[in-house]
Amino acid sequence: MAIRYAGNSKGIHNFLGKKTDFGSLGSQGIMEDANNFAAMSMNNAKVQGASIAGAAKVAAAQHWADAGGRAASASAQNSMVSGVTSGLQGVIGGISKAGGFGKGLFG
Repeated sequence: MAIRYAGNSKGIHNFLGKKTDFGSLGSQGIMEDANNFAAMSMNNAKVQGASIAGAAKVAAAQHWADAGGRAASASAQNSMVSGVTSGLQGVIGGISKAGGFGKGLFG
């Protein structure tokens, strides 16, 4: 494809424009790379932070579950001891109504 420059009184160098500033392009590329690296670092930190926070929530939930299990176990043991104590009181009460410890049953 041919371009016609006839009638251009200023000359072809004015028509083509200024030279490319490669230093400016290089600086812009370096700045964009630095910004991309900073953004990537921040995003990686956010992902790691979310991962750590998630692990902490899981661990906390496990501790609460363990504590709930221990509370239920303690309640069950309390019920058993209460039942045994109540049974012993009934036996002792029955013995005393039957004449006591020294009057016939064990004496």
